[in-house]
Amino acid sequence: MSGQGSPAPAGYLSLTDADREAMLEAIGVGSVDALFEQIPDGVRFDRPLDVPAALPEAALVRHLEELAARNADTTREKLPQWFAKAQKDVAEFDANNHIRQAQAMMAHDVSAPLGGSMDRAAAAVKTQVLVIVSISDHMVTPGPALDFAQLLHAEVVELRDNCGHLAPGCELGKIGPAIAGFLAK
Repeated sequence: MSGQGSPAPAGYLSLTDADREAMLEAIGVGSVDALFEQIPDGVRFDRPLDVPAALPEAALVRHLEELAARNADTTREKLPQWFAKAQKDVAEFDANNHIRQAQAMMAHDVSAPLGGSMDRAAAAVKTQVLVIVSISDHMVTPGPALDFAQLLHAEVVELRDNCGHLAPGCELGKIGPAIAGFLAK
């Protein structure tokens, strides 16, 4: 109990054996190793990862606070909210949706019907185009979209925040007016 008589907040970083067993039961497997049985031996990583040792929770929180301090949108005071949102996001994560989105992104090629020519693909576009990219997006890198925008002589909005792939949600105040202005033309 804290000094005010309310329970102390639960940590967001703990994973007990009971937690692990409950998760394995929820997804219907008997062990963590069973999660990887379908992966062919030839593509399995067969050596330990070269990563730093795990940190105790307090040290990890300090490290995350240091990283968060670099982020203009996250302060020490907001860190518990950030952890709570991260926990909620993980709980709602749908791996099948993520896999299908990744497959769609990798398969998408606007030049495929035109023999792989981006010049021909650009020439086939008969309308004005607004391209919005996040320079910090490491999931859908901005380079190909910027190259295509150049071929189209398209209007470009570059988001230069630290939100990465989620930049459109972080930058609604910027992209909303840009889209409205573009559509008003």
